[in-house]
Amino acid sequence: MVLGLVKCLQNRGYEKLGGKLYIEATDIDELCVCMTYTQLSLLGLSVRVIHGNSLSGEIFSTWDSPNLQMANLTGYFN
Repeated sequence: MVLGLVKCLQNRGYEKLGGKLYIEATDIDELCVCMTYTQLSLLGLSVRVIHGNSLSGEIFSTWDSPNLQMANLTGYFN
């Protein structure tokens, strides 16, 4: 769904979404977390992928994309 959203925004003329769009995704399956992190990071997006249970609010780990790490260092999303 997230990839579909990004493609739709790109088709409407929005370019360079990495510094303008913050995406947060949560999944309980670690394999899905790895795949989501890899795909969205390769697109250059600012994304935080959370390995956790969205129903109970339990968080096992968080994965920040390199673009999000750079944005956090410069204070872009603060």
